[in-house]
Amino acid sequence: MKLGFLYFTAFAFANLSFGQQPSKTSNPDDVWTIKWSVTDEFSGEQPDWQKWNKAGGLPDANSWTWNNEQNVTIENGFARLTLRHNEGNKPIKNTYFQSGILKSYRTFTHGYFEARIRGAAFPGPGVCPSFWLYSDFDDDGAEGETIYSEIDVVELQQLDWYEGKQDDARDMDLNLHCIVKAEGKRSWRRPKVHPQEQLNKW
Repeated sequence: MKLGFLYFTAFAFANLSFGQQPSKTSNPDDVWTIKWSVTDEFSGEQPDWQKWNKAGGLPDANSWTWNNEQNVTIENGFARLTLRHNEGNKPIKNTYFQSGILKSYRTFTHGYFEARIRGAAFPGPGVCPSFWLYSDFDDDGAEGETIYSEIDVVELQQLDWYEGKQDDARDMDLNLHCIVKAEGKRSWRRPKVHPQEQLNKW
């Protein structure tokens, strides 16, 4: 299953100053190389929109809405993705905010991914600086197989609820989500239901 690279956030900066060496693989002769076709150093006046989805093909989620034209800027080699309150306090779907998002056009089967992100200045509904990897849906998969997967590298300040307690602004979620084909239909496997395999809070 191929994973697409998705990174989105609010009030955050990202650049590719490499903070650590990728882990060694099982083959000692393997060498990691940078894929410049998908790397953006944010050195221009705007992101390289040949590599990122600007408007179409963005995730359709109830909790977040996007406006890259207004909310993505480049400052001193950093991508700034801003969260803005909706004009006139009018809700769009279930949120009163719109954010910027950087989602790659490319898909990957494996690799090393790194980003530096900063949390938002305030927590609240619709605020969740995040870094994801996720797949498309493969409804042609066999019964019992995973037909969608998502790796939440990190979700910040989500103010989610778990075991009767609400997270505070410093909680981070680092979870796995998947959909399995069950009786011919999509069946979600959520981290809170399967904490041993899928849930990691910090």
